[in-house]
Amino acid sequence: RVGAVDIMECRQLFNRFCQVESMDLSPEDTARCYMSWRSGAACLQPSHWESALRRFPLEMSWDGDREVIDRFYCALGVRALQKERSKKMDSCLPWEAICEVLDPEAEVPSETELRSRFDRLWSRCAPSDGPWASSSGPAEELKEGCWCRYRDKLQYHLQLQAGGSSGSTAAPSSAQTQLGPTSLFPNISDVLAVPSTRLYAGQTFVIRYRLMGAQNFVHTDHVVLQDGRDPLPWPVPREVLGETPFIGLVPRGVRWTSAGGGGFYLGKDPFTRVDPGCRVDLPREPNSGRTMLFGVVELIPPSMQRPSGGATVVCEQGLLRGDFELRLFCSRKQKIIGCIGDPLVVTVEQRVLAPPIEALQVRLEGRRVAVRWSAMDLGPMAPASRAREVRLYMRSNKMDRLILLEPETTEWEAQDLAHETEYEFRVRLAGAAGTGREASVTCRTNARCSEPKNLARLSAGTDHVEFSWEPPDIVGNEITRDKFQTNHEAIIRYEATLRVEDSEVGALLESDPADEAG
Repeated sequence: RVGAVDIMECRQLFNRFCQVESMDLSPEDTARCYMSWRSGAACLQPSHWESALRRFPLEMSWDGDREVIDRFYCALGVRALQKERSKKMDSCLPWEAICEVLDPEAEVPSETELRSRFDRLWSRCAPSDGPWASSSGPAEELKEGCWCRYRDKLQYHLQLQAGGSSGSTAAPSSAQTQLGPTSLFPNISDVLAVPSTRLYAGQTFVIRYRLMGAQNFVHTDHVVLQDGRDPLPWPVPREVLGETPFIGLVPRGVRWTSAGGGGFYLGKDPFTRVDPGCRVDLPREPNSGRTMLFGVVELIPPSMQRPSGGATVVCEQGLLRGDFELRLFCSRKQKIIGCIGDPLVVTVEQRVLAPPIEALQVRLEGRRVAVRWSAMDLGPMAPASRAREVRLYMRSNKMDRLILLEPETTEWEAQDLAHETEYEFRVRLAGAAGTGREASVTCRTNARCSEPKNLARLSAGTDHVEFSWEPPDIVGNEITRDKFQTNHEAIIRYEATLRVEDSEVGALLESDPADEAG
């Protein structure tokens, strides 16, 4: 079916995929595919999708942005694990992607040796074509940024093994060496792996887990712990998992302690359950109904505007950010009884749009209009949703106008509007993360009054002239059917013009009644 889709517009292509083909594609992936295929074939073929999915899941950046570098570094770890798994399904990370346990008498590798290891990893996992393969510009900055993260992570674990260097607050080496090799990528632990450590509220992300096979994700010699203290045999026994094991997104800082009979605590409060929206049960085998010890699950991070479970959320410039951990919990009757493996520290972000317009009013008086509005009070979320500007859109059948106002503005006026014209006003607030929900209102200006009836000249002289007429039948608001104005239509005055054509012939008087609506 995909091969029958003609490439027309990117928006039409995205709507086709989502609504007709029922495909779950992001707008970014659709735009990337559209740009790459636009210059090629006239229709989409299955081979196009296969080649697109093999590409690196990131767009080229203008510069070495920190966020892009972090995402790229996590993508390198996923690509390294994927390449090993393509050879053998239960493979672990390659040697270049882990920090092995050094012999006590061995020397710490030099920075030159570390750079050589990173270059080998980069040549195997980084894209070999396109802008990523460039040796200068943004691609080079991206590579150097990934190298700095690789070096810092590796040196940190080496210092932990050595008991900490001078001026370092590293933990003793015994805690590190008993675990064995350690992953150098923050998005891959011993039993869990995610595409990136930066998650977005409301957007689904994939979690891969493994509790069986020849080895865990890190290395054969890596020791998987239960509750962060007790070594477990590999594969992990099923009886350890309990009846309902699950993967949960919990606030950072959950720890096991032996106080009070033992259990998990968040600060000083017991932590025994995870919010249903922040957990996903491990799938079960279709025939036996037993828990599957390897597989993939999906989870949707919760809204940061209403965090649950004691999470701490930081608000800055239209962005809510909270630190969480992904853990694989053992559970019985929906109650936590243990935790397996190392947690994955992730950050959940949510862009907070500007507040919506709560009320919008328009007041029309003749040819002058006044627009007033008020924004909704978001309470504690008001600092994060602070607006940068007010956008007022004024539209009629003859003109379109966009007015940018200060964020504190709540009223705007316009004069000299056209007669008998319908105007539409739309108001919305714009912030750092985007625009809030708008409000719209329409109004129609009054028509001109009809002409006076039975216009006649009564008398005329050399210095004056007298006319008589009857009032017009229709006043402006009677045409526009606007009967609810504060000041109803009324005739204020009549106007006439005098034009002298020839002083010998006489004066020709013309009446041009143009009454004003008031």
